[in-house]
Amino acid sequence: MKVKPYASLLLYIGAVLCLFLPFTSVSCGGIHVMPFTGQQLATGTQIITVQMFGPPKSQHIPPNPFAAAAAMIGLLGVVLSVIGRKMGARLNLIAFWLGVFGFINMLSLRSNLTDQLQKQAQGLAKVEWLCGYTLVLLFFLAAAVWNAYEPLLDRRKRTLEATSKHTSPDSPGDDATAFPTDWA
Repeated sequence: MKVKPYASLLLYIGAVLCLFLPFTSVSCGGIHVMPFTGQQLATGTQIITVQMFGPPKSQHIPPNPFAAAAAMIGLLGVVLSVIGRKMGARLNLIAFWLGVFGFINMLSLRSNLTDQLQKQAQGLAKVEWLCGYTLVLLFFLAAAVWNAYEPLLDRRKRTLEATSKHTSPDSPGDDATAFPTDWA
């Protein structure tokens, strides 16, 4: 089984699945609040904080637009990779830009969420970014790089095939063995 046709699909599936891993851990004044997954950041969540005196307090965390956009970009990359194989170079261009936008979006998420938490906690909040965030960031970067590199591989293969058809060992001055065609 060749991995090449499935590489973009696997990278976007990896990005989507990593949204369910712990993304960030928030602590305020040295008290660990809780870790959040990318899915919780994208859809919003409810946290319950224990009060020293009185009943537990429930607080709604609204959805973060950057996390929601990352989920949508990942899902769109999966869909394009599944249905768009026949589109060829256009698919690679679209999948490349999805990877780039996903990567930039993840960097924006980090900046936005850190600033937002610092404002709400008046500088007392500490945000620690966990493996889920890092993996999604790397999957989007890898998807962009792969979808930029794959057309170059195809172009090289077509060039080698065209060159091997036009060269023959009987041609004067041409050495057919000087340019191997079995690289791809």
